[in-house]
Amino acid sequence: MKIEVCIPSWKEKKSVVLKEKATVKDLLDKLNLNPVTVIVAVNNEASIESRILRGRDTVKIIPVVSGG
Repeated sequence: MKIEVCIPSWKEKKSVVLKEKATVKDLLDKLNLNPVTVIVAVNNEASIESRILRGRDTVKIIPVVSGG
């Protein structure tokens, strides 16, 4: 299945091919992203790593920024 992924630092959306019943964690693994460093929104709702993705989902990955 194809998932549309948007990361604000990317200039465009990216399609990622995953197996059926893939989870948010599977997507992060495929993109080599540490789940501790990002917030994942699926269809504009914050999601946990175990959420199963569907082919029509839109995913936004937001890097966590800290500083002082």
